[in-house]
Amino acid sequence: MNNSQSRMKRVARVLALLLALALIASSCFYLLMAVGGLLGYESGSVAYAAEGEEPDPLAIGEEDQFRLDLLEELLVFIRSTFKEDVEYSTMIEGMYNGLFESLDDPWTEYYFAGDSTADVLEVELDNEFYGVGVSFSKDENGFRIMGITDGSPAQEAGITDGGYIVSVDGESVEGLDTTQLAMRIRGEEGTSVTLGISYAGKLTEYTVVRRKINQASLTYRMLEDGIGYINIDSFSETTSEEFSEARLYLLNQGMNGLIIDLRSNGGGYITEAWNIADRLTGKGVLGYYFQQGEVYETIKSYDNKVRKVPIVLLVNEFTASASEALTAALKENGVAVVVGEVTYGKGEAQIQYTVKNGDAFKITFITFTGPSQNPIHGKGIVPDFMVYSYGGYTASEAAEIMNSMVPLDENERCYEGDMSLNVLAAQQRLQYLGYEVERTGIMDKATMDALRQVQKRAGSYSYGNLDSFTIKALREQFNALLGIDRDGEHPDTQLQKAMDILRDNMDVRANDPLPAESAEGEDLQKAAD
Repeated sequence: MNNSQSRMKRVARVLALLLALALIASSCFYLLMAVGGLLGYESGSVAYAAEGEEPDPLAIGEEDQFRLDLLEELLVFIRSTFKEDVEYSTMIEGMYNGLFESLDDPWTEYYFAGDSTADVLEVELDNEFYGVGVSFSKDENGFRIMGITDGSPAQEAGITDGGYIVSVDGESVEGLDTTQLAMRIRGEEGTSVTLGISYAGKLTEYTVVRRKINQASLTYRMLEDGIGYINIDSFSETTSEEFSEARLYLLNQGMNGLIIDLRSNGGGYITEAWNIADRLTGKGVLGYYFQQGEVYETIKSYDNKVRKVPIVLLVNEFTASASEALTAALKENGVAVVVGEVTYGKGEAQIQYTVKNGDAFKITFITFTGPSQNPIHGKGIVPDFMVYSYGGYTASEAAEIMNSMVPLDENERCYEGDMSLNVLAAQQRLQYLGYEVERTGIMDKATMDALRQVQKRAGSYSYGNLDSFTIKALREQFNALLGIDRDGEHPDTQLQKAMDILRDNMDVRANDPLPAESAEGEDLQKAAD
């Protein structure tokens, strides 16, 4: 091997590290900005510490700089030597893709100018677009539906939470990222799109006509017994202002207790979640941002003079990101009681950039916690009152399903590869709960993955075995789905629990019982300032 070939081989090994230190930025959640220069930095510079000074941790070392300097030569060499004609743009895009993929983060993505997915970043959090009204997130199994917009074409077509989108207009979604899938689903008003959605392994196709989707940030109404209800669907740029207006209206209608519904809220602008938490708590800490293992910022609240009423938060397994920030802030400050299921567990925030050449990218730049610094990411938040969702089955339907079930034996343990009737019994119930497993009686990977989700929903560490704890959790979740032992006839058992809690606690008052109008008006004035 001659010196030139040896040199090129060394360069090839470092392609994935090409730009590893070129992206240093900080800002608020989903902040859109144009960046000066390429990314706002002078190109080609290397920082060296002067004698006696601490070394710059972001400085590029001599060896890495040597490899970077070889890059242009390598591109020219490949362009002239490779067996087929290859454009520079193709190689450069490949390096950018490799860089972002090497971070192994599903939320960190790069888009090139001219790609429709770059354009969608400009409107990703807008409240108006042409589509079908489905929100989704990507997990290890695919694109899981996390929410349906009220009054949307998707809701009218019968699409519900929990299924996985597997195709759009007959084409597989495998290999796409969330933004690319969103662009396939969106389109011109009046055109149709066919979504293939898998529920517990059963594929159903829905043909839906696109129309303008007006995603109201929140809705509100008075319930019985002086209980106010605010459903926050997502956190847009104006959600905290809308929340103050809704709360003022409810207070003036005689509200003595408040339910804030965050179920299936996938997040949005995290600053809006902190703003709402600030208006509901006294002076103190709302949460923390962490970057590279260190506290990056402390989010503080101030002593707002607003009339306080008892609060219950409703959450479920699709409550994620900014809505988890609000949940943690209120729960850990003792401001609200939490009812529902363990939340999704996305305790990270992304910063968004538009590069001057039209490219765009998102990068995860912080993790966040509530004031107690308990991890949220990958774990979720365990509610104070665990109430699993009810599937709307009638008593006769529930009885028929129960009669078809193989009994579960809490005394039998099953591990990977085991074959047992107990495994079959678990698989029957897992299918009804929406997990994609087959009824084989064998503890295969799909069954263990589903059991991990059952364990997570129960607030436990996820380990995948079938034991007495898991069987009990599975039975509780399955019975709740069927409505077995349901307290009362309310179709929404989680909402019913929240109302029951407030009825027992609405005699509790804050130390600052200001009149509703003047108190909340002061709050609104703060927001305007």
